[in-house]
Amino acid sequence: MPTEKKIDLMKSPSTERNNDKCIEQFTQRISDTLVKEDLEFFSQLIEQCQYEHNIPAIEIAAVLAWMVQGNKSMLLKPSVKQSTYRNTEKRKMRAVKADVGIDTALVTKLSIDVSLQNINQRAM
Repeated sequence: MPTEKKIDLMKSPSTERNNDKCIEQFTQRISDTLVKEDLEFFSQLIEQCQYEHNIPAIEIAAVLAWMVQGNKSMLLKPSVKQSTYRNTEKRKMRAVKADVGIDTALVTKLSIDVSLQNINQRAM
């Protein structure tokens, strides 16, 4: 049974915002580990590696992070947005279905009929 109540659209967080959150969590884990754990043994190993192989500590840290993360990307890739026309048409169909409570098949048929009329008009 259709209702009169409108459903508010919620925006999902952007890729950039999700990535910022991942970076924040990563850096927070580093800070938490520095405070909570005894890292003396690992500090000595890093220092030894740095000295023996002449590798900067920042590069060793990057290697260790990669060893934990592996090939799995920590960050999301930006999504490719659909064309504005397609998004607009989908939103219109959802709005019609939500507002009026029309059967999906009927809305689809009406949409196809309108699209065919537009194509026929352009062809003339």
